[in-house]
Amino acid sequence: MRNLTLFAVATLAGVCALGSVAVADSITTSVPGLDGLGNPLATGFFMPASVSYTATTGGTVDLLAGGNYTGCNGMPYGCSYVTDPDGTIVYNNSQGVAFPGNPGDSNTIIGSAITDYPYGALIAEFVPTGAGSPTYEDIGPGGSFTAPGFDSTVSLFVDDTNNSDNTGAYTVTLDYIPEPLSLSLFGVGLAGMTIIRRRRAG
Repeated sequence: MRNLTLFAVATLAGVCALGSVAVADSITTSVPGLDGLGNPLATGFFMPASVSYTATTGGTVDLLAGGNYTGCNGMPYGCSYVTDPDGTIVYNNSQGVAFPGNPGDSNTIIGSAITDYPYGALIAEFVPTGAGSPTYEDIGPGGSFTAPGFDSTVSLFVDDTNNSDNTGAYTVTLDYIPEPLSLSLFGVGLAGMTIIRRRRAG
């Protein structure tokens, strides 16, 4: 009876640990340059409170490609202001266009919809599953991040004050990082089951 009880406890510990480890999850998606703060890409991806996660990003977006502009080094068409996910300029032939807005031509507006974030940066919007306001994170550079202190779903967008003239897209993969405690509990559960099996076999 004692062995059976120990086996049940160890099994329960293992199952609980597996449940904790199962928080590890990932999503890979494409974020069009047309998706801005007012119309983000709602991924439906659940992000638990305060969990650690990584972002891997790529691609380019042209923040000026969709309109007809003047002032681009004397070229009436073909202005480009291309950025990568962290807002670094990859190509720019729009030196003659005033930013964040060119008076008389609203199509040339480039700016930051989120204060202090670079033009064209890839932004994650964390929308609370309960009451509260969303928070934002510049995930464009990639790397490791910590989710906000509330359960949320993730939306993604390109930081620009006028996304309607953008072309291109960014790619992003978000991955949860399993908590070390959960992995330790899982190891304890497996060790307990192994010991009990050896005793029963003996």
